Amino acid sequence: MKKDLFPLAIAKGSAFCDRQDEQQQLLDYINKSAHVVLIAPRRYGKSSLSRRVAERWANDKQKQLAVRISMLSAWNVDVVADKIIAGVSQALSKICPFMLAGDMKKLAASLHQIGFSLSLNLDGFSIGFSGTRKNTTDTLMGISNILTALDKQAENAGWKVMLEIDEFQEISRLSQNHAIEAEIREAIQQTSNISCVFLGSNRQMLEAMFIDKTRPFYHMCHIMRLQRIKPTHYHLHLEEASKVQWGKQIDADVIDVILQLTACHPHYVNKLCSELWNMDRVPNIKTTMAGWQTIIEEESSNIAEMMTNLSLAQKAVVSVLALSPEKSLGSKLFLDHVGLASSTVRTAIKQLKKDDIVYQDAQGNWCVMNPCLSSYLQQ
Repeated sequence: MKKDLFPLAIAKGSAFCDRQDEQQQLLDYINKSAHVVLIAPRRYGKSSLSRRVAERWANDKQKQLAVRISMLSAWNVDVVADKIIAGVSQALSKICPFMLAGDMKKLAASLHQIGFSLSLNLDGFSIGFSGTRKNTTDTLMGISNILTALDKQAENAGWKVMLEIDEFQEISRLSQNHAIEAEIREAIQQTSNISCVFLGSNRQMLEAMFIDKTRPFYHMCHIMRLQRIKPTHYHLHLEEASKVQWGKQIDADVIDVILQLTACHPHYVNKLCSELWNMDRVPNIKTTMAGWQTIIEEESSNIAEMMTNLSLAQKAVVSVLALSPEKSLGSKLFLDHVGLASSTVRTAIKQLKKDDIVYQDAQGNWCVMNPCLSSYLQQ
């Protein structure tokens, strides 16, 4: 069976491409028990980077472990608490086997004092609230208390813990969002053995949680913004993948076409290469162009829906940028091209940027985020 070198979900092992600088930066933060938020548009590889670093870090030394918690299905404060408690239970299940019986009794007693019970099951140790939670205040305090208890136990046992909290922006949708954020912050700002890595699929909501001065997490975490992977790194990655698949190297010109069509967007590089690497022969420029056309056709209905939801001014800006990226959106040439006033363009671009439909590249040019959308509009 052929190995999936270009997964559309989490990239692991040899499927993971570069990001050496980002890996090292994130590792440095975790080693300092610092807290980090990964920010990037959707499908840029945030989760792949976080998992890669979590695995490297957990395997680097003894008494280091990484636990993933997802808030995707959190619909109220009780569910948030239960998910955090489950993550703490998972961590303690790895720490407790190294503890003495006396220390286990102390742990159970300390958890009981803050309203929790500790039990043993087939999966390890399980933590739950003692009795019934009377109100939201009890639940909120439980979130803070259980995180503090994990940090204390990790310190006593000489462990370090990385908590990877995915889809963290979903807490913003809850009625008690600020209170939940405040409780988590209250706990982790005092920890010395836990590092939290926050990430999520909605960049705007996640940014608001950590950049808005009125929110509890303001200035709480290091912010890492992921950019697109550089062409030089993709060249090396695709050359190696070609040798693995066909035993020979793909032409550099073909790689250039792949990266030009996909604009180095991580998701679309993988999507196009997944199409090409299913072929029996090393792709050439003709088969690469045909593969890209297949992807455009697959996404045409989504693209049409996206364009339908844009205002007329937004459609004009996106359509022109798809034909030619522009550095100055206030220039007479660009305004004449879109046929709009500068104030209208500013309003349109603000919303388009917020919705991750356009972005500024490393050279400062405004471009369409989705390379499929660009190709569709060019055609």
